[in-house]
Amino acid sequence: MVAYLARFLEGEGLNPAVLMRGYRPMKPSGLGDEAVALQRVLPNVSVLCNRDRVAVAKEAVLSHGADVLLLDDGFQHQRLARDLDVVTVDGLCPFGGGMLLPAGLLREPLSSLRRADVIVLTRTDQACEKSVGETARRLRGLAPKALLARSVHRVVRVIFPEEGEEGAVSELSSRRVAAFCGIGRPESFRRTVESVCGDVVLFREFPDHYGYRDEDLREVGREARDAGAELIVTTEKDYARMEDARGLGVRLGVIAIELIVTSGEDELQKCVMKAVHEVAGGGD
Repeated sequence: MVAYLARFLEGEGLNPAVLMRGYRPMKPSGLGDEAVALQRVLPNVSVLCNRDRVAVAKEAVLSHGADVLLLDDGFQHQRLARDLDVVTVDGLCPFGGGMLLPAGLLREPLSSLRRADVIVLTRTDQACEKSVGETARRLRGLAPKALLARSVHRVVRVIFPEEGEEGAVSELSSRRVAAFCGIGRPESFRRTVESVCGDVVLFREFPDHYGYRDEDLREVGREARDAGAELIVTTEKDYARMEDARGLGVRLGVIAIELIVTSGEDELQKCVMKAVHEVAGGGD
């Protein structure tokens, strides 16, 4: 969602910057995997990490000339004032079991959605339409004033980083593929891989934000070869956490996934630009 908004704002002639907490920074960059992945897909956008979001916001404006600040994963971070709150709700697991951490997945009560200006339902193509419709109806009750949009996660290309090459998604359709990831919802990535790959012969899950060791990669490679895989695929975030992917011993493809807004895109973009113009015009 952050990458989508940054690209849109760039296209409108603005200079956005992304502000992140920088979860589990890695050596030698000192950045988290999400920051590294965003830098790769947003080469002209400043991606700045600091637990002090106010300090990094000042840095973005004063040192990087940013005129729009995108606070990544910041709905709960209310110390830094904002002009628009965009919340994503996972279509596969929309309400986190209905309970707060640690019993469930929610960071705040569902009633907090009243603060949202825009709610974007994600992965709507991986959930049944009946479930998506029920989620949408409940969201309208929880946040009656918020704009509600729908989106999907779509594979747009496959990157072969060790060779510095890119390929079309269609290249995967005739391959025997092994896949692995260490992200929050691995089953979503598995569904994505199965939707574009000819034959998924192996799928390995690691903990979220897992720091891959050489022995982990050797083990995945060995299992992939034993399963007859011609190619191993993973996510951009996972590749950011590897120091040397050559240990796999099998060609690696990084699947590039983008968020595509399928319903409510015009309204969403108008809402974003309205907030930008109100601030530029001296609004709150």
